[in-house]
Amino acid sequence: MKNFEKLIWRDAITLVEFSTTRCNACERARAETARFQQKMGGRIDLHRVDIEDPDLRPVLERYNIRSAPAVLFFRNGRELNRIVGPITYASLFAALDRVEAAEHAQ
Repeated sequence: MKNFEKLIWRDAITLVEFSTTRCNACERARAETARFQQKMGGRIDLHRVDIEDPDLRPVLERYNIRSAPAVLFFRNGRELNRIVGPITYASLFAALDRVEAAEHAQ
């Protein structure tokens, strides 16, 4: 994916969901991230990428993505947090709270 760097180099908090279509946990994660994005009302950007896309291999290696689902939180190209494994609405809110608390502490 040639535009991956453009996706994560944003002022807004950007979530990148790494998943695959052959994964039940990924399907549940997609529903949870969609609900989360809707609740955020434009506070975050959400992008989904398929880990089976061969063009993504360098991205998967760079960010050490070994399983799906995984959601990484970015701002200005920097990884701020990640969730790997079962992803729930509550875990997304908790991760965002940690990101925002860390940013405000700086």
